[in-house]
Amino acid sequence: MMIGILVLIGVGVFFLARYLPKREGDGNDSLGILKRRYARGEIGRDDFEAMRKTLDERS
Repeated sequence: MMIGILVLIGVGVFFLARYLPKREGDGNDSLGILKRRYARGEIGRDDFEAMRKTLDERS
C-alpha cells in the first residue's frame, strides 16, 4: 500500500516537472526573443544586428 502511494507521488512529481513551463536564461526578454528568431532563421544577420543595436540603445 505504502509503495503504491510513493509510486503515485513520484509519477506526479515527474509529470509536474516535465510539463510545467521552464524558465530559460534569456527567457522572454527582448534580446532572448531576438536571438531565438535569428537562430531559427526567421531574420537575417543585418536585421538581427540592427534590432540588437536598437535594444542596446534603449537599455
